[in-house]
Amino acid sequence: MTTQDPRPLSEADILARLRAGEVGVAPLSIQWRASARTQGPDATARVTWGGRSFRFVAKLKGRSIPKVFAAALAQAKAFAEKSGDNPMVVLPYLAPERLEELERKEVSGIDLCGNALVVIPGKLFILRTGAENKFKESFPIRDVYRGTTSLVARALLLRPSTESLNDLDQFIRSRGGEITITTISKALRRMEDDVLIERRGGKARLLQPEELLQKLASAYRPPKIRRRLVGTTRLDRDKLCRRIGGVKTTVVLSGQSSTDRYAIMGREDRIRLYCASVSAIEESLGPDFKPGDRFANVELLETDEPTVYFDIRRNGHVPFASAIQTFLELSAGDKREQETAEQVRTLILTEGRKPQVRK
Repeated sequence: MTTQDPRPLSEADILARLRAGEVGVAPLSIQWRASARTQGPDATARVTWGGRSFRFVAKLKGRSIPKVFAAALAQAKAFAEKSGDNPMVVLPYLAPERLEELERKEVSGIDLCGNALVVIPGKLFILRTGAENKFKESFPIRDVYRGTTSLVARALLLRPSTESLNDLDQFIRSRGGEITITTISKALRRMEDDVLIERRGGKARLLQPEELLQKLASAYRPPKIRRRLVGTTRLDRDKLCRRIGGVKTTVVLSGQSSTDRYAIMGREDRIRLYCASVSAIEESLGPDFKPGDRFANVELLETDEPTVYFDIRRNGHVPFASAIQTFLELSAGDKREQETAEQVRTLILTEGRKPQVRK
């Protein structure tokens, strides 16, 4: 069973475990020593194998979040360049993607769970992976990239830099969202830990839009639907949206039904609409809508989840879902939809790079 350490480990804690032999990388023999240099590496390691000996300079860190990993990696490489030894990082846990990054950059890494990469180009390569994380960290908000909190990430994809928390809050509200300043702050802190943004003072700037979009896709769950009603109508999409445009309820096409707004793909026969009140839509359509599954070409989905109503794009009477919502729905669909999602992904990233006009 995975255990959870109640507090972050210190560099001294980690070194003590290493020197006590709690961490091993068979078939290597490793001798650890604390570094005597206050401005240098935290430890040195002598690795012996097959009668040969290799010297490493190691940076130890007590947390495993991407921001800390990135800092440890940069510091280890700097120490190695200065000393002429081989670079190494030691963290509580190295996820598979961290080991892959270390391999690409030819830097060794060992964790306290049993995962390790010891590499010297052309001389040594040993990889140990598959051990679970025994040092999982808790965060103020668990699902930063899902639900209402994901509005912060979605907003940064639309406008990659922000001057302050209030500035970001106003931008989110201008696109139809609502979220507390406290939640915005916590979400930004998590994204900074994930090395997706950088923060200086009150400002925040998006560093990795592709990775942020991928995190949203990985975390995405379809909105919770309170009520679903299907039926038939002779009205085409434009006329249907014109008829319900005056209804006093929030309404928007689903991402799937908004696909042709952002990508080349045949339009579905069924029109799907998110709305705050199915009853209000049904009443406004009157005899032009007949409930029933037989030959249904309209689907009304009642939900109060704010993500589907964020950044609605209107074209005449038609309220299209945002490009981001469309991308997320397509990414969670079948193979054809996933292929189409790549077109929308390109559009989102291209629009995010354009100079932003602030009002």
